[in-house]
Amino acid sequence: MKCPPLDSKTKEYIESVSASVSAHIQFVDLPTCQSEPSSESPQLAGFVVGMFYTTMIDMANEFGVPSYVFEASSAAAFSLML
Repeated sequence: MKCPPLDSKTKEYIESVSASVSAHIQFVDLPTCQSEPSSESPQLAGFVVGMFYTTMIDMANEFGVPSYVFEASSAAAFSLML
């Protein structure tokens, strides 16, 4: 079964962002329909979750992959929380 292609606006946006930040962000097309796994398929390496979504760590544990908490706030913002 072949998956339908992305719409043209989405594809153009991804191509423009990829061209401008190619060294920093990698886009991986995930299938929108059921397909057979292959040796070339990307493998799930881990979950990156925000500070307020730490409940997703349980799901990462179910998949058997590590989870990482990422918070983009500054040290000053953290000191305000304390």
